[in-house]
Amino acid sequence: MTYDSLIKSGRIRPYQATNQEIHKILALAKRDIGAANRNLAEDPEWAYNIAYNAILQACRALMLAEGYRARGIDHHAIVFEFAREALGSEHITTFLRIDLIRRTRNKVVYDIPGLVSPSMAKEVIQLAESLLEIIETRLTGQTRLA
Repeated sequence: MTYDSLIKSGRIRPYQATNQEIHKILALAKRDIGAANRNLAEDPEWAYNIAYNAILQACRALMLAEGYRARGIDHHAIVFEFAREALGSEHITTFLRIDLIRRTRNKVVYDIPGLVSPSMAKEVIQLAESLLEIIETRLTGQTRLA
């Protein structure tokens, strides 16, 4: 898989992560999924934000395992663009949803509280769980991470 446009634009750079580093990022994603589930009934907006972070961490782990790190501004968007390219076209719908989640999260965090319903938060948690499973399966298949 090549990431030529991201490399040429300076949005990613090569990075050699250790297995321990990658596993710690995956552990963050798992922690955040658990925290999102625990917060769902009491504060769906916070659960939504935590689940979003789980998605981000899972995608960061994939990026590190592929030998890259994001650079510059728009770090989250870069990580998601990388993951979309790494996982391939069969996941395009997932990453379109993630972009909408990212935009909603930014509104909720910085501008407009009250946008997230419990069902919306639950959907993001389920997406985080599903994406983490996909990424872990892919990374486990790489001999250096097994």
